Amino acid sequence: MLKCYKIIIETLAPVHIGSGQEIKKSEYVYDKANGMLYIMDTYKLFEGLKKLNLLDRFEEFMLTSREATMTDFIAKNGINQYKDWAAYSYNVGKFGKYTNPIKGFIKDAYGLPYVPGSSLKGVIRNALLSALLRQKKENYLVVTQEVLSEIENGKPNNKFLLKQSSDLDVMTFHSVRNDKNGEPAKKTDDAVNSKMRGLIISDSKPISKEHLIVCKKEDMTKNGETKSISLLRECISPKTELEFTMTIDTNVFKYSADTLEKVLNYQHTFIKQNFNDVFGSRAKTDSMSGTLLYLGGGTGYVSKTATYSLFYKKDDNTKSVKETSKILHKVFYKKNMSPKAEKMSSHINDFKELGISPRVRKCTSYKGEIYDMGLCRINIQEI
Repeated sequence: MLKCYKIIIETLAPVHIGSGQEIKKSEYVYDKANGMLYIMDTYKLFEGLKKLNLLDRFEEFMLTSREATMTDFIAKNGINQYKDWAAYSYNVGKFGKYTNPIKGFIKDAYGLPYVPGSSLKGVIRNALLSALLRQKKENYLVVTQEVLSEIENGKPNNKFLLKQSSDLDVMTFHSVRNDKNGEPAKKTDDAVNSKMRGLIISDSKPISKEHLIVCKKEDMTKNGETKSISLLRECISPKTELEFTMTIDTNVFKYSADTLEKVLNYQHTFIKQNFNDVFGSRAKTDSMSGTLLYLGGGTGYVSKTATYSLFYKKDDNTKSVKETSKILHKVFYKKNMSPKAEKMSSHINDFKELGISPRVRKCTSYKGEIYDMGLCRINIQEI
């Protein structure tokens, strides 16, 4: 039986879904006086520079200085027409400088931003897995021991903990389907045996570029201080609505829409109580209510993985923190690093010295306020 739903996601904080492309510093102009950032249309830009006989000068300017930006070139040459060359623009405020590449937001064939359904489905999948790990630990003891062994003895590489993660996924979401003779038609780990195939979520409806903003990465330390990182992301602004459709095949996927909302709420409460609250209530999003979730990139390790849930004991996240610090140390720490890099990459003592791991809360700033990156409110309505 198929059941259909409309999902409304309201962004409560900036949300970033990466396109894999960057907007280079030679492709945008920052007007600090008005707090506006203009993304150039390449064709209009070169046509405009050609009319002003500035193409050769522009090429020379960009090639002779590694720090050169389009903003610098516009100012140096007194160009006022650049706003007419923009593909789109956004208000970024008068906060700081904009001289780095910008991580682009995913857009459709018409250049309009949207959120892939796979991004939302991934959030639901992780919330379900995490909830089951916290509630039915005895079912996962074998994998838990494998993870602990890998943390202690495994060599860090691009496949670190990949097998154990896959095993958890198969144990939770896969079941073997039989053929007409009653024999297993496929192996258990085959994708066709995943219960998640019964949960189908469309891409969101595209939204206007007017909802796009640019945000800097901000890391919040345990004492509540935030440090701005030189990483710029194109994001959907807070108070934007995204609409998806969701179809549940109840013969395959056994969780109801009501259960999904409860699981998402359970997951956010778990993250807040066992991670966010350690950093104090400095983020604007700390007071948000409803069924909340973290969507998109830059939201942090705890929201993206099930590590905390795997090692969590009732009302005690001590082992979760301890094992997470070991994992992060093994992944990021390398021998013969510079002292500065070693300090940043060494996580092994975070458990003892800070009592929390990861050591920073992933945030961003918008209009002078600090937000948890990617926080959204979800509402599911049956159609």
